[in-house]
Amino acid sequence: MATVHSPQREAPPFADDELLIREARRRARRRRWIISLLIFAVVAATILLVTGGQKRGPNANVHLRTPFSGPADVASTKTTPSSLILPGQSVVSTTPVGGETMWVFTSDQSGRPGSGQGIEWTNDGGRRWRNATPTGMNRVSATTAIGQLVAISPTDAWLAGGPATLTASPRGYVWATTDAGRHWARKGAFPLVGCQLAFWNTRDGVCTQSWGAGGAAPLAVAVTHDGGSSWRLVFDNTKSFGGSDVVDRGLPFECDKQLSLTPPSTLWARFWCNASQAMLYRSDNFGHTWSSVNVAQPTPLVSGGYAFSGPIVMSGRRGATTLFYGDTTLIYATSDGGRSFSPVYPPSPPHLWTADVISPTRWRLSWHQEIIATNDAGATWFSLSGNAFTAPSLRRLSSTYDASPASLSLTDGRFGWATWGVKNGVAVLATRNGGATWHQVLISGTGAA
Repeated sequence: MATVHSPQREAPPFADDELLIREARRRARRRRWIISLLIFAVVAATILLVTGGQKRGPNANVHLRTPFSGPADVASTKTTPSSLILPGQSVVSTTPVGGETMWVFTSDQSGRPGSGQGIEWTNDGGRRWRNATPTGMNRVSATTAIGQLVAISPTDAWLAGGPATLTASPRGYVWATTDAGRHWARKGAFPLVGCQLAFWNTRDGVCTQSWGAGGAAPLAVAVTHDGGSSWRLVFDNTKSFGGSDVVDRGLPFECDKQLSLTPPSTLWARFWCNASQAMLYRSDNFGHTWSSVNVAQPTPLVSGGYAFSGPIVMSGRRGATTLFYGDTTLIYATSDGGRSFSPVYPPSPPHLWTADVISPTRWRLSWHQEIIATNDAGATWFSLSGNAFTAPSLRRLSSTYDASPASLSLTDGRFGWATWGVKNGVAVLATRNGGATWHQVLISGTGAA
């Protein structure tokens, strides 16, 4: 499900026109459901008023709230060859999960009732695709809308399905698979309207709801420890949007926020701010309380905003993540378990690199036709390719919309995935020679792009 925001949300904190276009397109794809969500929420509220429904007052003590729960595994479905992939769909999101395996969420992004949607799966680098859509969910309807796909392995994934992606009542459900989408089981009721699912493992996960308006972004967090069957609200400062009236518990109200997860229980709030500073907060108790991370500011300070982007990758006491900084991309690294982060500057000249943080020390950066790499946390750099995306089939991508790939994933020594923003969604690319050259991967039902 897309992260919720308001049309009043601050613009992406970048001065560069090209990056504005790229980030707007990326975020628009993630948040395409929001307009529908807000409209349906208003309709639902109106119906409640007309029918005499009573509004429940906010509870300030979120620790004592009754868990959101639904009948665990009360319904299941399996995918069948008869589940059609309808024409006109485009790629909404991609999730590489290691080696040549990837999950893909596709949809006719008009969102009209009866339009196509689906989940596709490959474990051979895109040579063959299997339709992993739950039976009966290959078309959008009031009860079968897929809002989000989350996968953590070649076999384990979740999706948000049903009216929970659009309205608070009736609630839809979280669906889960443990066999690469061959069978899906309905888990618990969706905990928050429009929240963003994420999981550490097959049991522990969160759903975070972020509303943004006027330069601020209140946040609500629900947590599950049984794979999505039941949820408990642990943090909520969204009173102005109908949530609780609680203190911030250490998390500032201002700035847009996106959350990352690292095991066993750490949530990271990555700030997107127009202010000239980089900010990062963490919670070590599933979002109950928060503390600031000591972030060394880059030099020189610039206007135009700072945005931590991408996951926080941790291994032991070392970790790394990505920062957009004016018209430059930096890597931020930690060696003290994430208590502090310092900038690492890629080789000059500065670019808006697309970064793949494989591990705390292994990073891959792409810009236009170039891919550079480091295996020692930026102490030394080397070139992977100077003409990575020059194949004839890719020329139209680099000559029309984005000048660089939208995402890069080179976790395997030879094989890798990339995506490229195009007019109607995302083009999926693959490499089989360590990133030296790339080719486009076609997915059933999505056309050439």
